[in-house]
Amino acid sequence: MKKVLSVILSAAVILSYAAISASADGDEAQINYEAKQIKVSALPGKGENTEFTCLFRDDLPEVPFVNVEDYFGQVYVMDQDMSDLGNGVYKFPNGDYSMTVDAQNDTISFDYLEGFMSSNLQQAVVPGYSFIDSSSGAESVGNVNGLELNLAKYNLDIVEKDGIVYIPFCVLNDLFMETGTIMRFKNEKLLMTMSMNTMGAKGAFDETRSKEFAKFSYDDLCFTIDCCCGRPSIALLTDSIINGGLDNALDTYDSITPRVKAMLLSENVEEYCLGLALLQYYLDDGGHTSFVYSLDDRLAYMGITDVDSLVKKVFGDEINDDIAKIIACGDAEKAANQDLSDLTASKSEAYKSFETVKQWQSAVLCRKGDTYFFNFDSFDANVVGPFKEALDCAKENGAKNFILDVTTNGGGDDTIAAYMVSLMADNYSYLEKYVVTNNVIRFNQRMDKNLDGVFDEKDNEVKYDFRFAVISSSSSYSCANIFPCMAQDHGICLIGEKTAGGSCAVIPRLYPNGTAYNASGYMMYLREEGKDPDTGAEPDIPMPAAEADYKGFYDVEAINKGIAEFYGDPIPQITGVYGDVDLDGKVSAKDSLLIQRYVINMVKFDNTQKKAADVNGDDKITAKDALEIQRYSIGHRNADSRINTAIA
Repeated sequence: MKKVLSVILSAAVILSYAAISASADGDEAQINYEAKQIKVSALPGKGENTEFTCLFRDDLPEVPFVNVEDYFGQVYVMDQDMSDLGNGVYKFPNGDYSMTVDAQNDTISFDYLEGFMSSNLQQAVVPGYSFIDSSSGAESVGNVNGLELNLAKYNLDIVEKDGIVYIPFCVLNDLFMETGTIMRFKNEKLLMTMSMNTMGAKGAFDETRSKEFAKFSYDDLCFTIDCCCGRPSIALLTDSIINGGLDNALDTYDSITPRVKAMLLSENVEEYCLGLALLQYYLDDGGHTSFVYSLDDRLAYMGITDVDSLVKKVFGDEINDDIAKIIACGDAEKAANQDLSDLTASKSEAYKSFETVKQWQSAVLCRKGDTYFFNFDSFDANVVGPFKEALDCAKENGAKNFILDVTTNGGGDDTIAAYMVSLMADNYSYLEKYVVTNNVIRFNQRMDKNLDGVFDEKDNEVKYDFRFAVISSSSSYSCANIFPCMAQDHGICLIGEKTAGGSCAVIPRLYPNGTAYNASGYMMYLREEGKDPDTGAEPDIPMPAAEADYKGFYDVEAINKGIAEFYGDPIPQITGVYGDVDLDGKVSAKDSLLIQRYVINMVKFDNTQKKAADVNGDDKITAKDALEIQRYSIGHRNADSRINTAIA
């Protein structure tokens, strides 16, 4: 609690406030505050010459305490004023919901956090998608829980003076990062911007920092991890954080974590960075959380490039089970990178044997016979149009199987994944859980399925009679994991490997010194049957994979057979005719050229193609087979040729 007790006007027109604080031993100590006018680089449309009146503690000059109403004026279009409830308690309404701040007890509470967070947001902060009606179909599932956060537990103060409430700028960032906006303090100026614009931001790195600032930064990190982040089940410290918070987890988890805590509290910046690098392995969730996101240059300067150099730097030649656990986390990361490299190479070879039907900047539609593959880089708005075009093209060409390939997809926005699933599944909805409140919301959003700019009954007429499937890998993470989970929950076949997890939104954040990092947000995709999406989706049809460097992962014959089994179709036999090597339903000079490329190892064939290519029946694939197909294509056929007869 920091209730301002006195006001003095100085010669420099700076207001100096004094406040009473209880020290650790129970004695009261006075902390002085100064009020300064701080220039603000505002959000678009919120004023170019904006200034905030901020408070600064005399022992913590790096941290402005921001007027909460000034902050909300940037992030929201608020139609009601704050009200003073007495005894240091203030209520901030936003739409139908409210936030209540108790400056006496340093608590912040919400009657419904999710509603408050999403009401009346500035359009510049959260742009929408024209093909998704975000205002439709969101409903709470089960009880609606409120939330109270005790900042005093983290030694974080709320200050009030003359009916104005001040909260440290970084705490406001922690609480409201999910809105998509962020506030950065640098060079005596506040920068308001969209949070994605801060990715890679580097803060000031002097060789030392004050004891007070080190402690404040640690306390703020504990508050963020405990109260404002998701809790991915695959991170080592997750259960300990749920049970007792980050600070207690670092004290008790193993023999190394107390040393990590000491580094995070160190006044020496090099030790602090090493502490963050170690913490990364204890809270590693597969890719969303990165405490060293913008520290690469700094760590490289210190000689830290991987887990081995980090362990050597911190522990020297010391080794024990806990250190081995850190090394194992780093080795798993290296193995995952190697798997992705092997998969990318195998995938590239497989796609060379497919016919390219249509290509866009970040997506491609290929086929092998009546099986079509839609491969795309990420779940962003640029893939929506190509996906719809790909479906229409496949429909016009009589496709039977339509496979969405997310094996090397980089992830993205789950609302894009939702749109794509809506075109594959008639009965479409999905759940999100807000980890810090345990509130669950079901989304039944209206989709402009035909992309004509109108939400109407015509959207219900968009249907595709394909056997849909999704092919995933152990590299499918984040939205490339959520999408297979969504699809599988809606009865769509999943092929390949178990996905890598990643169920929370990834949120760019800032340390108090302005350096960027990422952490899993508190919004988590929730599977329909209670399965944990963070541990990955198990495939319905497993494919041969890493044990053979992903050779055979794109065996179309096996894929088609698996899809048929999943949907209850008759099991297809080896079909087609001899000579139809590209499986396009006809024998032509293209098949001859394909065999020539195979003979000189430019392409690879699956089992079906190998059978189709052996047109002379000598159990080999040679230039002789290519020549026979070439002769056939111009009207000359040997009497004993098997071309255009059914494959045995």
